[in-house]
Amino acid sequence: MAASQWCSAKKMGDKVILPQILSMAPLDREAALHDLGEASNEDGWEDRMDPFMFKFKFESDYLMFFEQCIDKENLKVHACFEERG
Repeated sequence: MAASQWCSAKKMGDKVILPQILSMAPLDREAALHDLGEASNEDGWEDRMDPFMFKFKFESDYLMFFEQCIDKENLKVHACFEERG
């Protein structure tokens, strides 16, 4: 929640797609967490990680997010970006 609040405070808007888990119904959240717990690197771990992923459009926004949320606040988040620059 703290990481998504940071994105909102920075007015990231269409520069980031927030994790799907934040808008899922409670039963769907439980299923996603269960699926993630059952995964290993060999059986689609990356696919099961998708609902938890912050997806940035630009590398620069990703790096700013990474510096604040991971380096400074020591949050455990998963993020990626689409374009360099």
